[in-house]
Amino acid sequence: MISKLQACSTAIVPLLMACAPASAQTAASPAVDPARVAAAQELADVLDLKTMIRAANEAAVGQVEAQVLAATLKADPRLQDIRMKDPARFDAALQRVVAIVTGELKKMNIAMEPDVYREGVAIYARVYTAEEMREITGFYRSPVGAKMLAKQPEIIRESMAMAQRLLVGRMPAFLQQIKGQIEEEVSALKAQAQ
Repeated sequence: MISKLQACSTAIVPLLMACAPASAQTAASPAVDPARVAAAQELADVLDLKTMIRAANEAAVGQVEAQVLAATLKADPRLQDIRMKDPARFDAALQRVVAIVTGELKKMNIAMEPDVYREGVAIYARVYTAEEMREITGFYRSPVGAKMLAKQPEIIRESMAMAQRLLVGRMPAFLQQIKGQIEEEVSALKAQAQ
């Protein structure tokens, strides 16, 4: 059982590194006009950026299980045999690993929220002028802007469901279209392996 968990942890570390914020890989941001920063903070407050960050973090954590499973099976293909022979035991172990990963990921995300907020504000301050942000903030404080903000989660949910529905409807034709190309690549790979 220990070796299975070690294989899972070996798979999870690269997965978590891939999820690391891109800002960790970039140089320090140049100084921005304090008036722009103040306007960006006001805009972030109107947009409720902190809540948006938390929701995005929760959504990301919610997707971890499938990623952990895929990474685990990729890291050690022998686990697929274990999964087939004893699915209940494999699933129980996987759920424990997922609980560990999601628990730690939640803690890390909560700790990062102030940094994500600060850097998000800095992005707005770099992209928009102070005047533009005041106009945007004014719009979102208006009745129609406030309604737009309030309805945004609903619009996003419906848009994602619509995109999923359209994708599912087109997937068979898409797969048929690329089937030959995939088969050629697989055949070439098999030929190289021999």
